[in-house]
Amino acid sequence: MSDGTSKRLILAHDRFLFRGGGEHFALEFCRTFGADLLTGCIDESIWSPEELREIHTVSLMRNFRKSGLRTLGYLLGFGLRARQVSKYDIAVYSGIHAPIAVLANAASRNILYCHTPPRLIYDQAEHFSEKFRQSSPRPMFVEPAVLVARRVYLATLRKFYERAVSRMDTIVANSFNIQRRIRKYLGIESQVVYPPCDIIEYRWESQEDYYLSTARIESLKRVHLIAQAFRRLPHLKLIIASSGSDAPRVREIIDSAPNIHMTGWVDQETMQRLVGRCIATIYIPVEEDFGISPVESMAAGKPVIGVAEGGLLETVIDGETGVLLPSPASVEGLIDAVERLDARRAKSMRGACRVRARLFSREVFRQRMQKILVG
Repeated sequence: MSDGTSKRLILAHDRFLFRGGGEHFALEFCRTFGADLLTGCIDESIWSPEELREIHTVSLMRNFRKSGLRTLGYLLGFGLRARQVSKYDIAVYSGIHAPIAVLANAASRNILYCHTPPRLIYDQAEHFSEKFRQSSPRPMFVEPAVLVARRVYLATLRKFYERAVSRMDTIVANSFNIQRRIRKYLGIESQVVYPPCDIIEYRWESQEDYYLSTARIESLKRVHLIAQAFRRLPHLKLIIASSGSDAPRVREIIDSAPNIHMTGWVDQETMQRLVGRCIATIYIPVEEDFGISPVESMAAGKPVIGVAEGGLLETVIDGETGVLLPSPASVEGLIDAVERLDARRAKSMRGACRVRARLFSREVFRQRMQKILVG
């Protein structure tokens, strides 16, 4: 650990297949505390070796192409093969499969940093079930077996996850929103430590003529609503700097819309540049756990058009560091918010955004998490 003690520290995180808040948290944690990283797999087409070069990484398996095999691999990998954990004094677990390692290979002290209890088995179970049923077509005679296998997997995951949580020495929630969710679904109390934001690298560069969406393109992130809104705002530009399973739907919406550009995943340097030069960022997911993207936006002095749900209620101050749409988010509400947060008003929020972002800095995170690690 970087505090000068002789304790060995490892962080276990499910996988690195996209650029999400959990993945950024895991890397920041390892850099801050000198921890080793245990993970299911890393997609090197998204995460470059340079981004991981400072971190000693142990990968459990190859990046399976079939998502079903990959998910099963995580469950088995962390449950049976994560023997490395027992060699450490402190293990911190991030994700929904990684905590299962504690059942057979616990460290001397075990801490769960909870981004959320698994949403596919708790508050958004119906959404994920419907999404699974509508996924890639399967032969009719195979469908019943696939659905049964999924139910078995979810029941097994829930059993193992809840048992793993009960064996943790400390539970840390990434926001008060998640603290309430943990209490509701798991019946336990937790401490709140916000994830760290890089408020140094995200900075104001200029103000160009575009709004920016950085959310992963999944249905619950509601990027399709952003695309629909800007189709009706042809005089304003939008850049969507991400990808995801809902990308084909969004591409269809923005077809023949010259004011909307979708880049796909970009590297960290490019993302920082896009944030630092936009008018404002737009981030309207359904009941977001915490949401690091709005904090990064504010760190660059860029206000956020968000929605009055979930973690955004803890980060964005409506009217001071952005605009929060009424819940649920709608195309009409988004159009109104974009028109109200024009370039002039966005620039006037620059100072307030920077001040707000400091509450979620690396240093604040380090101080609060350090107390838990040595406690």
